[in-house]
Amino acid sequence: MGFAHVGVIKRLYELDRFPEQIVGTSMGAIIGSVYALKLPQEEFLRIFSEFSNIFKWIKISFSNASLINSSKIYKIIESLFGEMKMAQSPIPLKLIATNFDNGEVRIFSRHDDIAIKDAILASMSIPVIFPQVKIDESYYVDGYLGANLPLSYLDDITIPTIAVDVMGKNSLAPFIKEEYTFFGHTKAIIKTLERSMRLMMINQTKKTIEDFEGELLLIEPHLHKFKSTHFNKFKKIKKAGYKSAYATIPHE
Repeated sequence: MGFAHVGVIKRLYELDRFPEQIVGTSMGAIIGSVYALKLPQEEFLRIFSEFSNIFKWIKISFSNASLINSSKIYKIIESLFGEMKMAQSPIPLKLIATNFDNGEVRIFSRHDDIAIKDAILASMSIPVIFPQVKIDESYYVDGYLGANLPLSYLDDITIPTIAVDVMGKNSLAPFIKEEYTFFGHTKAIIKTLERSMRLMMINQTKKTIEDFEGELLLIEPHLHKFKSTHFNKFKKIKKAGYKSAYATIPHE
């Protein structure tokens, strides 16, 4: 579902707009970081079209209490950023992760002597799916646990802010109770877990949006037909993001 960001950025490319700062969490971290490189639009879109093929980066893990080994995805991120540090990004970045030791939000920014590739991996390491990422002496996981829509970490709210909420109210389909038996109960458990996560993020971001005092252009793509695992539906998810961005961002 995070691929909706790609559709939003496609619209920004059409309008020839680059922000003064990019703040990203989870998939928003990697997509925002690539956008910050100011690549040609065609190259930007090609990168994520290829990334949508999970066979390029998925590697089953048999250790570290995670389902996926992050070594292949790390190599992809490394191929894009090399050893570039946070301070070297063409557009200033803030990437959000969660300290797995104490639950505190960690903001990786230009003030940190850290490679962009490491900050991205920490920000998008969903617990259970990916292993925790060790940076210095602490372990980090996906930033959604602390700040799924990190508006409060912007440096300047006096200028219009474009925010993309892929896990907002438009990501939630009506609840339909289904009965499963035998192996089907596993499917029901996964669906219940994903819905619970979405509800948690919806409530978290609702408060964030209510507290934001700046001018906000909030993009909420209609993603209720998609699941977090629908990488194979990249084009449709990207289109949903583009459609919402087209309707929300002024066509100056």
